[in-house]
Amino acid sequence: MIKNYLKIARRYLWKHQRFVLVNLFLTVADLYSQLSLSVIKRLKEITIRRILGANSMQIAYLLNSNFLLIVGLSLMVGGIGGLAITKVLLDSIFRIHVGVSWSTVIAAAGAIMLIVLLTMAGRLIGAVTGNPVKFLRSE
Repeated sequence: MIKNYLKIARRYLWKHQRFVLVNLFLTVADLYSQLSLSVIKRLKEITIRRILGANSMQIAYLLNSNFLLIVGLSLMVGGIGGLAITKVLLDSIFRIHVGVSWSTVIAAAGAIMLIVLLTMAGRLIGAVTGNPVKFLRSE
C-alpha cells in the first residue's frame, strides 16, 4: 500500500515540477521581453546619456527602478496573500497541521528577486555595451 502511494506521489511531484519549470520559463521570458521593450523605447535617451557621461549604475537605475518597484510590491502582496490563503485552506482541511512559516515566503521572494535581478542584468549589459555612435548614426 505504501509503495503504491509513493509511486503516485512521485508521479504527481514530477508533473508539478514540470509545471513549475514551464511557468518559470514563461515568466522570465515575459520579463525579458518587457525589459527589452523598455530599452528599445528609451534607446535614444540611453545613448545620449552615455555620450554625455552617465555611468552604468545611472542607466541601470533609469531602466530598472520602475520594474523593481512593481516586483517588490507584487512580492509583498503575493506573499502576504498567499500566506493568508494557505493558512485558511489548511485550517479548513486539517485540524492539526504544520502550516507555512514566514521563512518559506521570504525564501521564495528572495529566489524570485534573484531571478528578476539576473534577468535585468542580462538585458542591461546589452544596453550598456552597445556602441552609442552606431545607434545615433542610424537615427
